[in-house]
Amino acid sequence: MTPEPLRPLLILLKLLWRGMQAFTKGIGTLLAYLVMSAVYFSVVGPVSLSMRLFRPDPTDRGPGDPNAESYGRTLDLPPEDLKRAQRPY
Repeated sequence: MTPEPLRPLLILLKLLWRGMQAFTKGIGTLLAYLVMSAVYFSVVGPVSLSMRLFRPDPTDRGPGDPNAESYGRTLDLPPEDLKRAQRPY
């Protein structure tokens, strides 16, 4: 229980504290946007431009069938048998 003369002061301090928290959160949010924008435009942008200039098709896997419908390749797996299934690796 607080004495009655201190109650207005406590209310004022509480309002100041919450106002300061809101203000500093706004500053932090603004700084985060500014820093992330700077990183994006100074790092991600030039990397993406260089990738487009020096390697225009990242899915190009070299010589293959130009009329193929997929870039996937078939896997040549060994035949499944009981001994292979029982091995741990």
